[in-house]
Amino acid sequence: MRIIGFSWEYPRIGLQLTDLQYLVLSLSSVLRALGHDVTIVVPGNANPPNYSGVKVIGINIPIKDYPNVVSYGLSSSMQVVANMRYSVDGKFDEIVCFEWGGCIMGLLAKSTQPCCMGSSINCVVLSTEYERGDPWNDVMASSIASIEGWIFRQCDGVYAVRQGTVDNLKNKYNVKATYVPSIEELGRVIAG
Repeated sequence: MRIIGFSWEYPRIGLQLTDLQYLVLSLSSVLRALGHDVTIVVPGNANPPNYSGVKVIGINIPIKDYPNVVSYGLSSSMQVVANMRYSVDGKFDEIVCFEWGGCIMGLLAKSTQPCCMGSSINCVVLSTEYERGDPWNDVMASSIASIEGWIFRQCDGVYAVRQGTVDNLKNKYNVKATYVPSIEELGRVIAG
């Protein structure tokens, strides 16, 4: 099966891993080990462009001074997807997205890019804005929370490796999410 993933981050040689980079690296490696052809699309440079059989495509976009993270996420996602057609070949069976930024890119790709049309789309969530911020008292957190809920409801499947995140997705966003206790099991579930 050919799988394309979308994420804001992928590990870079020589830099410390973030939790999102670790998740993307681990899950893409598990999917590759299960025998799938895996491509990850990220904004910026891909370093390395091929990691243990996982093809990483970095799409350079002009970084501008956006008024907030939500407008940056929307605008940058559109730029990545609009420019990915020059770097991606063939058709993909499945889309795997990481966090809300990756889901925006995945949803845009599914609706505008021939390589992704007809693909199922699954999102992997590390945490919700209710876990990271205070949507009740912070305008930025409230904006992110409102877009997260809508985005996650558009996906065919939503998965998390923490039960608290699944509870937040269900209770705060009315999103049917599935708890998967390990990244290895998550890879098997997503690959079907």
